[in-house]
Amino acid sequence: MASSNPTMLVDGFDVDEPSLACARAAALEVGVGDRVRFHHADGASIAQHEPFDAVLTLEALARLEEAMLPVPAGRPTARSAAASRGS
Repeated sequence: MASSNPTMLVDGFDVDEPSLACARAAALEVGVGDRVRFHHADGASIAQHEPFDAVLTLEALARLEEAMLPVPAGRPTARSAAASRGS
């Protein structure tokens, strides 16, 4: 998005730090690193940031069904991982 519009400022949010690292590298590679910021945060914290003109959500619903499936005993889940991080 940022590469197709030279006046656009973009903020990206994700709870997965490795994904953010890849996104930061990709933004630098295509020359938009000065106009794109990435935040290690979940969707609930977006309201703590400045107002946005538009919000685009990708892959958030793709894993909803997976999140609702029973988890075998002893297997870590995204919820348990977030709780251990204090999220």
